[in-house]
Amino acid sequence: MTEAKTDALSRDVRRAELEALTFNAGGQLFRPQTGRELTDMANMMAGAKFMVKDIYRDNPGACLGLIAICAPYGLNPLQVSWKTYKASKAEDAPIAFEAQVIVAMVNASGVVRGGLRYRYEGEGQSRSCIASGLLPGSDDALEVHSPMLSQITVKNSPLWKADPDQQLAYYTGRSWARRYKPEMLLGVYDVDELSQSPMRDVTPRDISPLQRKIAVARGQELPEAEVLPPQEPHWTAAIEWDGAFPGSPAWEKGVTAHQEGQPVESNPYDADQDAATDWAGGWHGAGRAAE
Repeated sequence: MTEAKTDALSRDVRRAELEALTFNAGGQLFRPQTGRELTDMANMMAGAKFMVKDIYRDNPGACLGLIAICAPYGLNPLQVSWKTYKASKAEDAPIAFEAQVIVAMVNASGVVRGGLRYRYEGEGQSRSCIASGLLPGSDDALEVHSPMLSQITVKNSPLWKADPDQQLAYYTGRSWARRYKPEMLLGVYDVDELSQSPMRDVTPRDISPLQRKIAVARGQELPEAEVLPPQEPHWTAAIEWDGAFPGSPAWEKGVTAHQEGQPVESNPYDADQDAATDWAGGWHGAGRAAE
């Protein structure tokens, strides 16, 4: 078959696929009703070239995933594609979403009457944001307070300097969804969230890190590290704070503990894992802010 005939056949197939597409009542093209529709839409999106971000071009699987994420909220995945990033250069790195998209999901979902609302307290580095929202059937606003600007250590967007109020709104809106409607954002993380996960130190040691610091301070010779089998650390250790909620009472106590020089092992919430995670997040956040 000649190249011209192949191209003509390809065009005919695409025309037939487009002819079969129908728009939903809301006018949204990318809200598939069947698995076949989802697959066809993913294939078309993958062939959209410069209309989608490069990580989705010729990648129907990635397009399918993005369409599936956007569909419940009526968001256009072609537009959303430009608001996503690979978290790193690794081939299997997760996709990170801009906080703008996450807030758009919350407002478009219909779970918040009239959308999220914001107000601010303080000035300069003491500036903070309060996000509030009304759930259907309730007149009691649910609120989330952000940390002060100085306590937010991961700031990947240049808008943190150019328009901090906007970034605080995105930050707090995301936190509101994580606290009150976590089922909406399963597997959806923004760039800052993925950037704040600390690296796990798997270097084998025959003595504890504290013992090594003491030995170095005293000028003592350190023994060769003994290769030990990997062990799972206690969940209150330094690496276990992913998912901490900034601004919670436990978070603030963790900040205070770090400022007072208390070690991370002094986490007082052994009986409450959520509070312990928040405390550890505040402890580490204060440490990063002091660097």
